[in-house]
Amino acid sequence: MPDTQQHSSPEEASSESEVVSEKHQEKLQFAEEIGRILEDDGQPRIAGRILGWLMVCDPPYQSFDDLVDALDVSKGSISTMTRKMIDSGLVKRVTFPGDRKSYYQVRSEAWVHVLEQRLQLSNRFADVTKAGIKMMEDEPKKQQRRIREMHNFMVFFIKQMEEAIEDYESKFDDVIPETG
Repeated sequence: MPDTQQHSSPEEASSESEVVSEKHQEKLQFAEEIGRILEDDGQPRIAGRILGWLMVCDPPYQSFDDLVDALDVSKGSISTMTRKMIDSGLVKRVTFPGDRKSYYQVRSEAWVHVLEQRLQLSNRFADVTKAGIKMMEDEPKKQQRRIREMHNFMVFFIKQMEEAIEDYESKFDDVIPETG
């Protein structure tokens, strides 16, 4: 979008440009930090960089080319990661009337969705460990300890996650609406 603001002097325009450039660099650094966090969790760093950028960019949606340019990453990496992020529920594709491009943005309630996915996985663990406890019931208590410990933790964790999601949704249902 072109800059329509009038500047009283070249120095003022230059100063504003330096502030914008500094802010842009801060946003890129933020995206990089998110990338490192996801990388430490076993995810590709580029997924975190995309996620971080989409959390701070303006506008809050970015085209494929915008992501390639902003993050200085190959088109293949952006393509692969945006598909995976859409599949995981973190990012969604948005379109606008009269514009043939697709854009990407962080999905509303993405964090609740991530917790709900973890909750499903934890429920599977709880079910399997419950069956494992039954299978091990004729074994000495000492041998049952590991599976019981995991089962008890999963049951506890599930309850805590369900309460956390309910609590979050009741307190933060006034989040700023997403674009698109």
